[in-house]
Amino acid sequence: MPQENAESSHMVVIVGIRDEGFQAQVARAVAQVAKNASLEQIEKRIKTLPWTLTKSADRNTAARLVKLLEEAGAVVRVDPPLEAPALGRMDQKEVGRVPREGVERPAPQPIVPGTGPKAVVGRSYEEASVASPGALEIGPLTLGGILDRTFQICKSHFWKLIGILVIPWLVIALLSMMVALGVGMFWLAGSLTGAGKEFSWVLIIPLLGALVAVVLGAVAVFYLSQGALIYAVSAIHLGRPFQVFASYRLVLDKLVRFIFTSMLCALFVMLLIFVPILVGVVLFFVSQGLLGSGWWSALTWIPLAVIPTYAIPKLLLFDKVVVLEDEAYYQALKRSWNLMTGKADSSWPAGYWLRFVILMHLFVLINIAISVLFTVPATIIQLLVPESLTTVTKVVSQVISNLGGLIAGLFGSVGVVVFYYDIRNRKEGFDLSMLAAVNEPKL
Repeated sequence: MPQENAESSHMVVIVGIRDEGFQAQVARAVAQVAKNASLEQIEKRIKTLPWTLTKSADRNTAARLVKLLEEAGAVVRVDPPLEAPALGRMDQKEVGRVPREGVERPAPQPIVPGTGPKAVVGRSYEEASVASPGALEIGPLTLGGILDRTFQICKSHFWKLIGILVIPWLVIALLSMMVALGVGMFWLAGSLTGAGKEFSWVLIIPLLGALVAVVLGAVAVFYLSQGALIYAVSAIHLGRPFQVFASYRLVLDKLVRFIFTSMLCALFVMLLIFVPILVGVVLFFVSQGLLGSGWWSALTWIPLAVIPTYAIPKLLLFDKVVVLEDEAYYQALKRSWNLMTGKADSSWPAGYWLRFVILMHLFVLINIAISVLFTVPATIIQLLVPESLTTVTKVVSQVISNLGGLIAGLFGSVGVVVFYYDIRNRKEGFDLSMLAAVNEPKL
């Protein structure tokens, strides 16, 4: 079962409000459990009910939420329903009542036909009881659950997600063609005018400028596509619609920070690799001088190799932090490290670092399998097509191979985003804190 402890989990949904006058009080009640959301954000969200606060609350937590919200004037649905004794046992201290200072509660209104609990704000009770067809369960996932969720997302939104990844390839190809065309025109002009070597030197400056422009453009578009993919997968995972170019637009204002944070991460990775190597070399010569043989330093190689092996994976969630949490530079790396530190309260195994390593190895195997499926047909095409069409077959084979690489990379990228949300759910009570609403991009 993908969802752990599903038999003890309750979904708590605000399906409506008894009267519009209670909206402010309901917002204040929600603010008590949504520690990371502002009151303004909560009030805005309440206007578009229903609102699923949590899909994985235990019985006591669900009971406290229900009592808190119903006292504030909300109409709440719990699935599966709570037993009456569970609600009755919650005292006022457990519930944490909404502060009344300075708040005027509307006087109770008599219930008349067509009003009351079923006359919810936003949608009717019957409409609100129907779950959104695009919503995915936000809760602790097993290893199989993460892989299954990844497959669901890739399958249901394949063309949009591939479209996000294809755009940088098309842009880079277009820029390369423009540079090649410009160089060809300059060379042809030089040949026709007989300028020879003198003219070729004139080409160097614009050629170098064009190459720099292509590289910078390729880097910018690559990071834009990666950020857009993270946004898109986040939206799908949280049950929201998204558009390809809207996802690009949303990450555009974070592009510079994203690139420089990636460079900072690359610097840390290089340090984590080269510092142990340097230490190993120094120990080799020290061992040679003291013990007569440098190979005694081999005893330190495994401990030194553990340093980058352990540290590098813990930095690799930084891009999700930059795009989805709006943290950058050292703070993003620190946040990634903290997310990957610790253990879950379930086994597969429990450690977050080890879970990530296992997932990465599985994604590598899946990527190899997908790449082979596309590489074999490309090779067969090259072998069977006549030599007169060699150029065409090479282009076709390259396109097929690149497509296989994109699909293989897509599966891994989606899986890491799902894993990122699974960690936040487990460590921060993601759905209960309503971080989905706090970080909601306007897709």
